[in-house]
Amino acid sequence: MKDFLLQVADRLATSDLPAAREAAKGLRPRARDLPKTALQIPHLAETLSQPNRIPLADQLASLTDHLNWEDHQDWTDIPLPFRQQFAYCELVGPDGAIPAESFRMGLYVQFPNSFYPLHNHAAEELYLPLSGTAHWWRDGVEDQPIPPGNLIRHASFERHATRTTEEPLLAIWTWTGMIGPGTYTCDAEPPWL
Repeated sequence: MKDFLLQVADRLATSDLPAAREAAKGLRPRARDLPKTALQIPHLAETLSQPNRIPLADQLASLTDHLNWEDHQDWTDIPLPFRQQFAYCELVGPDGAIPAESFRMGLYVQFPNSFYPLHNHAAEELYLPLSGTAHWWRDGVEDQPIPPGNLIRHASFERHATRTTEEPLLAIWTWTGMIGPGTYTCDAEPPWL
């Protein structure tokens, strides 16, 4: 529904009719506020049924249809091929269902056989993989597979990347410290090539 309504708004916005453009202005923010459902996030159901998931993942199964998932197709800092390989939602934080000004926490899904390019940001970041063994790299630590249940820390401005193989990844993420998105930068080159 969300994608459909946004496409309708885009079409109305290109009209010569003032009423159509006005309707697009009213429709677009309301459509953006609609949550994406689990059916619209590829591989989400698969992450919740993987045999290597930790018990915390089982508690999410009934909640995923009610979360406001973002796919960030419009993020210009992320190389185009990867923009179609992940989704995330913020549960707590400035953009979350639970407001918080100094902390962000949410869920992250990375699709199989994908590479989240080298990136960094001011916020200190933690990941807790709930299902899927992904390969994690950060400055000074080579690419290594880390199974669910292990915490992964990225210090402020520490370059890091994530690669999945056959399994999709489902993880909880947190940002603390400087949590604004304005310091985010992303490269395209895998550090292990």
